[in-house]
Amino acid sequence: RKNEGTFLARAQVENALFNYQEGWQPAGDLMAEVEFRNQGMRVHATAATVGNLRMNEATAEIPDFRQNELSIKAAAASDLDAGLSFLRNSPIGPRLGETFARLGGRGAMTADVRLDLPLKRLDDRKIDVVARLANATVTMQKVSVAVQSLTGELRVKNTLVAEADLKGRSLGGPLSVKIDQQSATAAQLDAQGHAQASELHSLFSLPATVKLAGDTDYHVSMPIASGDSEAAQRRNIKIDSNLSGLGVTLPQPLGKGVADERPQGPRVLRVARRRE
Repeated sequence: RKNEGTFLARAQVENALFNYQEGWQPAGDLMAEVEFRNQGMRVHATAATVGNLRMNEATAEIPDFRQNELSIKAAAASDLDAGLSFLRNSPIGPRLGETFARLGGRGAMTADVRLDLPLKRLDDRKIDVVARLANATVTMQKVSVAVQSLTGELRVKNTLVAEADLKGRSLGGPLSVKIDQQSATAAQLDAQGHAQASELHSLFSLPATVKLAGDTDYHVSMPIASGDSEAAQRRNIKIDSNLSGLGVTLPQPLGKGVADERPQGPRVLRVARRRE
């Protein structure tokens, strides 16, 4: 400071533990160079683990201890479930919502993680995680249908699942999912898919007397909100299909032939999350 010279100290560390912020899983098995320069510190790691996440490259820097602003950049490669667990068990996990908490998965994942943590003003923290999936499988508790062969990119900003461009298979047919950010605390999910009759019969646990045949296109849309807002507590899930290609063996007017269409507005499912 004040042109009084340069203080510099460097050290190589192996199998170290870096507890960078209370509430976040610490980085273990750390292989890194640690540098103290004047009033700041920088850690450059070539290997580390955070929970079950493997970090291939990471830097953590506090430019000035008086400001106590910690910036972390990391590249990770691991199984999808390890990435979901990292976010669920972080301080932002509860605010990502009940739907996110119920997700599970397996398959290859790489991710770029950026954390800006002003240690004196944690409410001002900035979190940016970009995950890339390759042939992954995603499941949800209490839902019998999985999404398979899921490939593409998903982004989490602070407490919002903000962006996604994913393709996979579900209900016996192709599925594409897009999420577009609308504001700092809101995004919109739109999914287009194609479903086989046998998969729909199982999904809705229909009795044997109700027979389905064929297949059909469908569209699902849902707003996504972060935090504890009223919008996050109550979700409207819209499901739209004209049922073309799907046969239903029920008495008229409920039954329909495979070639018949049922042009109608979307079905809206209103899901309210109970407050604890």
